[in-house]
Amino acid sequence: MEDFASGTVGASKTPAHMLSSTRLVLIADDYADAREMIGIALELAGFQTAFAENGAEAIERAMMLRPRAIVMDLSMPVLDGLSAAAVLKKDERTHHIPIVVVSGQGGDIAKRASEMCDGFFTKPCALDQLAEFLERAIARASGEASAG
Repeated sequence: MEDFASGTVGASKTPAHMLSSTRLVLIADDYADAREMIGIALELAGFQTAFAENGAEAIERAMMLRPRAIVMDLSMPVLDGLSAAAVLKKDERTHHIPIVVVSGQGGDIAKRASEMCDGFFTKPCALDQLAEFLERAIARASGEASAG
């Protein structure tokens, strides 16, 4: 996964400075197996991946890396995914980045996440469908950015 000492990000150990922002997806989940599983599936679908273990780290990485999309768990330590998404959606540098929630939570928090974010998948989810959704969300965001 991430190796901060060597300056690499992602399952493929790509140096952070060599990541292409055109296919980069940030995966924020406190559960290492979930990050790895989603990361591998997205890399097989042609994406590059970077990772965050909590909401605060997700905000930091999003500001630094400017990914094309973010996959966000809701229940994380330090700062939860809903709070992190709210910060990212309010910041002019990141408000255009599609955020797709992948969470096992339901109820009111899932409803709020669905209203704030660009997509919601319940864990466990079909990773090929997540990859297809990300493709469409990135295309929509790119079209809106070039039109605006």
